Amino acid sequence: MRPEKPTSFTAFASDMMSQSQNVVINDKKVSLFYDEKYFFDEALQIDLEDIETFAFREDCPILYLLDKKGTVHSYDIYRKSIQKNIFNVQLDNNINCIDMALSPTVLYVLDQNGLKAFSLITWQLLWKRDIADAHSMCVDEKEDIYISTTDSKDLLKFNSGGEQIETLTIEGIETPVSVTAHKTADEKSKLYILDTAKVTVYDEDESKEITISHEITSSSSIAINSKEALYIGSSLADEDGTLWWGAKGEPIINQLSTYGQAIKKILFDHKDTLFVLDTHGFISLVTVQKVYKNSGEIAHIFDSTYEGCDWHKMEVDYEIPDQKGSVTVSVGAVDIKGQLPTITIEFENKKDIYLHEITGRYLVVKITLQSDPQGEDSPLFEKIKVHFPKETYLKYLPEIYQEDVQSKELMQRYLSVFQTILEGIEEKIANSHLLIDPQTAPDSEFLNWLTLWLGLKREQNWSDAKWRELLTKAVYFFKRRGTREGLSELIELYTKITEEESKPIIIEPFQTWCNDGKQSLDLGKYTFCVIFKPKALKSEEELKTVKRIVKLWKPAHTEGKVAVLKERMLLGDLMFLGINTCLKKEEPFILGEAALSIDTRLADVEENAQIQSHTRLGIDTQIKY
Repeated sequence: MRPEKPTSFTAFASDMMSQSQNVVINDKKVSLFYDEKYFFDEALQIDLEDIETFAFREDCPILYLLDKKGTVHSYDIYRKSIQKNIFNVQLDNNINCIDMALSPTVLYVLDQNGLKAFSLITWQLLWKRDIADAHSMCVDEKEDIYISTTDSKDLLKFNSGGEQIETLTIEGIETPVSVTAHKTADEKSKLYILDTAKVTVYDEDESKEITISHEITSSSSIAINSKEALYIGSSLADEDGTLWWGAKGEPIINQLSTYGQAIKKILFDHKDTLFVLDTHGFISLVTVQKVYKNSGEIAHIFDSTYEGCDWHKMEVDYEIPDQKGSVTVSVGAVDIKGQLPTITIEFENKKDIYLHEITGRYLVVKITLQSDPQGEDSPLFEKIKVHFPKETYLKYLPEIYQEDVQSKELMQRYLSVFQTILEGIEEKIANSHLLIDPQTAPDSEFLNWLTLWLGLKREQNWSDAKWRELLTKAVYFFKRRGTREGLSELIELYTKITEEESKPIIIEPFQTWCNDGKQSLDLGKYTFCVIFKPKALKSEEELKTVKRIVKLWKPAHTEGKVAVLKERMLLGDLMFLGINTCLKKEEPFILGEAALSIDTRLADVEENAQIQSHTRLGIDTQIKY
């Protein structure tokens, strides 16, 4: 049935049908699919010679470097500064270092004699183990060490205390070249063993093996990024490059031709930046870049519910970043569902389209997204809106302008220019109330504008969704500003901590007084402290934002502090029974699992001197006259 007045339909990104595998459709936008490829970025300017190997922790931007003399240095990636000669691992004469790895507190060095463990705090040697013909090693998230040897197909597994706890025999391994550990998104630990002709993925939890076969000449090192893509370095430099890679579970067949040096070791950091050590002792950065597909198509069919519909116009909402790429809209109409239109009209990079002589019940719209030739960026499609039936400003003119068919069509198209402008203004006026609603304000610019209305300053670490929620509840929070409940709820809004046991705890001075008048927490008379349990805050930036929230929303006459509890109980540190401290029975000393000054103490079990025992003159024995 023909509608009595003009009607419009809107199709959003999530309503579109994909016509190829090269597009990605989500709830808000459609874009071209991209591959992540690595390109040589820069060589680190490190004033060192003969770097033998390197390692770093995933949560720390510090590279630890080991030269051929056995001296350890550190390099700050962000500050680009080096600290030389931290300590020496005491290599024997004519003994070369093979590999190095890190846990949160221990540095492991593998040389031709075996494995050594050094404390990252005191740099003292914790223990060492003799291992013949060691070749490569890695440390997993449980701080277990895996070592491959040249004369065996097995992997040696040690715990953090240096005790060999297992010998892993994995079928299919012939000559292990390199080994690395990786924690997947589902918190499972996997071992990747690089062989001369393949990579074996060993899933310890499920006792499952996956073999990815592809012959690679002179393979030397393996690394895994966060998406479980495998990268392999070769110790043989050639014009085709020395880095190969393959997506998760796919053969290693792609070559990275922008890096042409012989490779000794490769490692990924937590941001998926690849660090490459070549055989000349130089470390380079190989960064990931998005390479978009050349083109992709999406489509949608609008149903007017009646045959012979004379479609009026169409508005396409899309964005072409830096004008890199194009958007082509193809339009046609049919009266029979499922039939393809015989005549279509194409419009390139047009957002407002007048539909000339497009008639039929079903309007078939096909949109082609085209990236730039280098694949650096992709057009972003958001929505499409169609208007029907055709009704122009010609109806407001005398009938004489509608008598001739050709002049009528020309006049309609001419007036549609002004109609589009005026209708756009009318729509903005009709929807102006949406601009002052935090939930419907279109973008960050309007959110910042609304923020100024309330006398607040936009926090950059707040996402748009969280900031919208804050502005919506601003009256509620202003009424409770300076109160314990208001501050606690505001922190929970930002951190999104929903579990009751992980919510922040606010300690005021009157709560810290014990029965004997002593304070368990040093707080001034007008000071309070917001305490978080271990791992409640996700990052250092989140902690800084919480501190700013406390400073802004605390009572004016008070001082607010923020503290994050530690997982271990330490004397002299913050300890709260039932929060980060519990009472338990004394456990026996276990070598490799106890730490001095934390959960272990040294004591003399015998107080009295005994002949041939406990009789060290000047230490536990004195001569008295």
